[in-house]
Amino acid sequence: MDVPAALYLKCPDCRKETLHEVLKGRGSERGGVLRLAALVKCPECGSVRTVNIKEAGEKPVCAVLSDEGVSSPTSVLLDPASTVTLDDVIVVDGIPGLVTGIEVGTVRRPHAIVSEITKLWLKRYDKVKVKVSINTGRRTVSREIWAAPEEEFEIGDVVTAGDIKVLVHSINAGGRRIRRGAAKACAIRRLYGREVE
Repeated sequence: MDVPAALYLKCPDCRKETLHEVLKGRGSERGGVLRLAALVKCPECGSVRTVNIKEAGEKPVCAVLSDEGVSSPTSVLLDPASTVTLDDVIVVDGIPGLVTGIEVGTVRRPHAIVSEITKLWLKRYDKVKVKVSINTGRRTVSREIWAAPEEEFEIGDVVTAGDIKVLVHSINAGGRRIRRGAAKACAIRRLYGREVE
């Protein structure tokens, strides 16, 4: 483990919290716990002392990442003291995942401290599927668009869904119908529109 060049500490002599210079030290990691023994110097009063720091490192948490109906078991490293909440976004194997379930033992919870979590359920969240209903004149057809979760769709937009250009005239977002304005892709249940040339 590399020893940092400075540590932010409170000096017992001058009582100021400052960035202390690390004169020498050694560190180790064992069982997920980081330990550091260092000789530090206070920049305010010049006093030199030895400090011993012990911190819990990141804990591997079992996770299941769902991507287009395919669920893959994996794990993610998290700070044991942090809290995870439903709808948090956590990067798993380089892919953003939306937390859809948190298990503590056999019970699902809306939030939990990482040290208590037995399994996280996530769905891929770098793209979301937006369903589109299109009136083609004679009939209504359904298509899908892939979009970034934060991408906005607005009434009056012309989008391409499959092989059809669509003028959006209403949006179902979270159970409410929008006829003016916009909504983010992650909140949209369905876009409604008509085919245009």
